[in-house]
Amino acid sequence: MCLATSAEMATAERSNQVPTIAVIGGGPGAMFFCHALETQRKELEAKGEDESSFPIVKCFERSAGPGGVWRSDRTHDDVVSSISASHDSTDRPRSPSSVLGSLISPVFEEKNEEEFLKDEIQKLAKQVQQSKSSTAGGTTTTTTPNMYSGLWTNGPKELYEMHDYNFRDHFGDIRMPTHLPRKYVLEYLLARVTRNCHDFFERYFQFRTTVVNVRYIGETDESTPSKKFRVCTLDETTGMETVEFFDKCLWAGGNNGVPKTPKHSLQVLERGGFKGKIVHSSDTSTFKEDVEGKNVLIVGGGLSAEDLALMAIKEGVSKIYSSYRSAYEADIASTTRWPYEKVVNCPETTIKKVDGSTIILCGVYKSVRENRYLDDLEVDPTVLKNIDTVIFCTGYKYNVGMLDEELQEPLPTSDRKLSIPKGWTMKENVFTQSILGDKNIKPKNGKVVKGSAFPHSEGLYKGSISIQNPNMMYMQEYGETPLGSVEVTSWMLAKIVTNQIPLPSVEEMEADTRRTVGECLQCGAIRYQMDCRYQEDIDEAIEKAMEDGKLSEEEEDELWEEAYYLGVQMICQLQGEIMNQYRYPVSYLCPDGKTKSKYCEIMTAANVIDGRFNLKDIKYNTDIEEDGWRTFRDNPLIENIESYFTGIRPKLLPKPWVDLEEDDKLW
Repeated sequence: MCLATSAEMATAERSNQVPTIAVIGGGPGAMFFCHALETQRKELEAKGEDESSFPIVKCFERSAGPGGVWRSDRTHDDVVSSISASHDSTDRPRSPSSVLGSLISPVFEEKNEEEFLKDEIQKLAKQVQQSKSSTAGGTTTTTTPNMYSGLWTNGPKELYEMHDYNFRDHFGDIRMPTHLPRKYVLEYLLARVTRNCHDFFERYFQFRTTVVNVRYIGETDESTPSKKFRVCTLDETTGMETVEFFDKCLWAGGNNGVPKTPKHSLQVLERGGFKGKIVHSSDTSTFKEDVEGKNVLIVGGGLSAEDLALMAIKEGVSKIYSSYRSAYEADIASTTRWPYEKVVNCPETTIKKVDGSTIILCGVYKSVRENRYLDDLEVDPTVLKNIDTVIFCTGYKYNVGMLDEELQEPLPTSDRKLSIPKGWTMKENVFTQSILGDKNIKPKNGKVVKGSAFPHSEGLYKGSISIQNPNMMYMQEYGETPLGSVEVTSWMLAKIVTNQIPLPSVEEMEADTRRTVGECLQCGAIRYQMDCRYQEDIDEAIEKAMEDGKLSEEEEDELWEEAYYLGVQMICQLQGEIMNQYRYPVSYLCPDGKTKSKYCEIMTAANVIDGRFNLKDIKYNTDIEEDGWRTFRDNPLIENIESYFTGIRPKLLPKPWVDLEEDDKLW
């Protein structure tokens, strides 16, 4: 248990002179927030304006270096291979202030990535410290993020290109592929925050430090400073616990916190005597061994399922079966072309029975009344024989165990209800025009669940600030550009905590949240994700229209493409409002707050061009006899994507993605 000493309490009292903020996590959220503070501080200094309201920030990260989900536990050359011999040429600038130049070492020692990054960041800052891990009697406990190390981006790089440090600034005036391996993204993010602040991580971050508990101490507790966050941390290298007090707290632990695996499916596998390998997408240390030449069942339909299916094909899998409960929401269902036809999608199914290496999937449907999935007895079971490996790509839960329950409460969960604004009715949209006609579907009991497109919660302003306790903030990813959403949120929070832009009143924040929910529900695609009753009626109407010959498969595809496009536009509208209100340097909206900007047009086009919907229709011009190897990363249409900041367009990969080796030069 962490106990505060009188000295610690006295220090907390003295800190009242300068605002203090504790940040939980060391990934993009923490990095972008601190970078926004640095940028805004320098802007005020350049104008000769007062910047005394800027806080003291301390980011606690349990790993040995920054990056969060973009890190791995691989050797250091995984991080810096892009600046090794194959890329160390005139292709790119070699600025002394760049992280790239400092990451080149004449002698490569055998270290894991975390240790390497920590050492090199210290060299970059020219403030070398003695490693705490050498403390006598101390133990080193390194925890790596829950993400497969072979990660490639699923979306175009142009969607997370930063206004103050574009890809030309970093990689040079060259054309590159639009989809990149994890290592290049990590390199780019680190270079951005350290380019104009060489001691960035020394100034803001405390590595190998786990946050054990965070409590908000109010005025009723006279033994501690009033209205403070009591943060207890554990030094992973010494085992020492420390208590500090902060004025504000930002949870930036990331969406990929604690792996989530359905207990029922695990129990069925165990009872059925399944002898194969069972893994979660967060644990792929033996991935090649688990999939090469084998039959694999992937459970789940999100981006990690799509990515691991492609990785398995690259590693020589025999066959992949993908089981997921939803038909339309699954990312893997949107991919209309799989290399060598090695993937068999089994939508609206779940594991029902296991007999050794035979796995039986039964059909499921979502019950609106019970808001859960039930067995569909009208669908014949799917029998999968000779399954060697089961990979659960079933997502993650927020890692918020360090927060007291009252601080966890505002974060949205999948079953949390949102109230529909009074008098709300659905306007005409793509589904009413084509499918529903005049039918008006009322949400059940005037409630819907949170949507994945925007971090809805009735207790959060702009998905980030606790309305009841504005000193508690949360960093969440949302929409089609997760890094972009984190960047905009960071800018907004920096403006607010420094009092450059006042926070609205409680009543104004609550009204804004209700308005946001109502506007999201006007978009058919977003409401489809949030309202079970609406989803069921849309599905039934589409099925009936197709049975009656009023809707073809091609027309259905076009319907969903249009719905998806309008959903992207709605998220751009919401993000654009934040950009305008908090004076972000670029925006999806023009100053009038209604017209979409050129920036929005280019970003939306990149999203649509990169879609998986059209893969099956593309005619490839290739010297390779069989074109079945194409993935969405090989889609020739991506050459039409354009960088808003430089106008540079991406190029195709130098060879089929499935044939690329880790050391292959990409440009």
